[in-house]
Amino acid sequence: MGLEYMGEYYRNYAQVNLNHIRNNLELVRATIKKGCKLMVVLKANAYGHGIEQCAIACRNADMFAVATLQEALMIRRTGLRTPVLLLGPVDPNEINTVCQNEFTLTISSVSYAEQIQRECERSGQSVLCHVKVDTGLNRTGIRCRTFSVENACEEAGRIFKMPSLKIEGVYTHFACAGSENLDDQAFTQTQYSTFVSFCERMEHLGFSLGLRHCCSTSAFLTHPEMELDMVRTGMTVLGQCISDEYRKRLGLLPAICWRARVLQIHDVPQGESVSYDRMYRTEKAIKIAVIAAGYADGYKQNYSNRSRVLLNGVYAPVIGKICMDYFMADISNVPDVKEGDYA
Repeated sequence: MGLEYMGEYYRNYAQVNLNHIRNNLELVRATIKKGCKLMVVLKANAYGHGIEQCAIACRNADMFAVATLQEALMIRRTGLRTPVLLLGPVDPNEINTVCQNEFTLTISSVSYAEQIQRECERSGQSVLCHVKVDTGLNRTGIRCRTFSVENACEEAGRIFKMPSLKIEGVYTHFACAGSENLDDQAFTQTQYSTFVSFCERMEHLGFSLGLRHCCSTSAFLTHPEMELDMVRTGMTVLGQCISDEYRKRLGLLPAICWRARVLQIHDVPQGESVSYDRMYRTEKAIKIAVIAAGYADGYKQNYSNRSRVLLNGVYAPVIGKICMDYFMADISNVPDVKEGDYA
């Protein structure tokens, strides 16, 4: 990107590599077992990467997931007809929009299911649904524990019997699947076993569950035996991972690069301070770059004296307190930096 874009001078900008996203998706697909479906989670504007562009880049996914109806509609505006699961609730008054766009609702309780059923009856429609089961996260879903599987199945059975709700899947969400703590690992195993028991009991009662899924990113990486019928991932497709070790093992490529313009370059003698509150003082003469990003742009103040930036292929430490619109970096060891370059 040049210094001007659509007539606007760029202090800093985020650059997203869609080819890397496509590559990462295929790497994830190659990691999961054959026949297991892949759901790409694009909530929060695809984690800030741009939901419409990322959806197009991930068009080979079997399903998308988003948090809100607005996000789902943004995907549909791209022309993609890929199934979209709404992880969060939708106002029953919006059921017509949900049905017209063939979105899939998450049903987390009998009371919510009854609201959706009434609205579907009123409008003469039916809606696609996945039923969510809470196996220990204590957030949303039908409460299900090892000692209450029967009760959970009774509640879920009432939902499955509602004629306007077309159940095509059931799922749960783990609380700590990526943890190395032994107690946390045991908790994840209990959640998984509880979910499997729920599914087996529901099938024994004669209900067709459709897609069973419980693995988000950390779970399918650390517990591949729990993949079931579909895995859900967002961060890995965007080149991020639960650890650098797993990122390298998968071969993931970073999808985003944040660039900020070098505004000025100064020589600062020994014994002077840099930025507010004199948090950094020079022990020798240094050269600094003033860079056009600050906490107003999301470069947080707690990065002060702790982070680094890349200039001409060399890392430069961020020094002094990060300001609202600027921060400073020590470029003494970085060759050929000029005003107008991008860090």
